[in-house]
Amino acid sequence: MGSWIRKFIKALAYLVAALVILLALAVGLFRLLLPRAPEYQDEIKAWANAAIGMQVEFADMSARWRLSGPELTFRNAALTPNDTVDSLISAREVSVSVSLLRLLGDRDLVADQVEINGAQLVMQISRND
Repeated sequence: MGSWIRKFIKALAYLVAALVILLALAVGLFRLLLPRAPEYQDEIKAWANAAIGMQVEFADMSARWRLSGPELTFRNAALTPNDTVDSLISAREVSVSVSLLRLLGDRDLVADQVEINGAQLVMQISRND
């Protein structure tokens, strides 16, 4: 019985070591590719338009690696409903933290945290007489 427990602990240690190595490789790959994210601004805008159902515009985009995972920052961002010309909400800066566990596990891009700085909300009230 003692040798069975040792074999189990040894196999578990190998599994944990393999997971740590895979996670380190994934983090290294993200850190390598993250600075290239601004090259894909048009694709990101198209993905955001489809996800939100509104026109998404931003002047500049940057990406960085935080302790919680990758973060995308959009400057001079605006959301415009598809049927109007005026923007509904605009912001000086929008930071979106991506959930690393969901990205690696489910291969799904999920916003973990959204921070909006310098926001302006435009509301129009229409009266039906």
